[in-house]
Amino acid sequence: MLNVTSRRARSRGFTLIELLIVVAIIGIIAAIAIPNLFSALQKARQKKTMSDMRTVAGALQIYSLDNSHFPRIGDTQTINLQPFLSDILNIVPYSDAWSTSMPYLTDDAGSEYTMISFGSNRVEDLPYTYGFTQRYRDDIVYSSTVFVQWPEGVQYRE
Repeated sequence: MLNVTSRRARSRGFTLIELLIVVAIIGIIAAIAIPNLFSALQKARQKKTMSDMRTVAGALQIYSLDNSHFPRIGDTQTINLQPFLSDILNIVPYSDAWSTSMPYLTDDAGSEYTMISFGSNRVEDLPYTYGFTQRYRDDIVYSSTVFVQWPEGVQYRE
């Protein structure tokens, strides 16, 4: 009877091979899922940034209708638009989804403006492609009611 009890006690645990197989399967699933998760996060950041730019652009259009020009503040950051747009927007987005300030540029007459998000690399990438891009690091450029450079389709890391 003693021998039977010791056999039952041994069969309750996992063998080292079983544990290694489970760890290997989890590793394979993680290797597949993590790049897809990175892509989904970057794409969500692009879409949020584009949405914020459209929101600010809509408020700028309303400001322009009331004042016959866009806010003339030279080369600066969108955080400085808060005093101009506070009657239109409660909170003016001043940074993109990568937490980088978005420059707001205007001409002297206030007839045109440009907002720029520097993308995932947080650096201005010149020259602009003037059209759609397929890299997360590329800038998103919005100028006087239209996107001049924007992400579209499958995006790639570099």
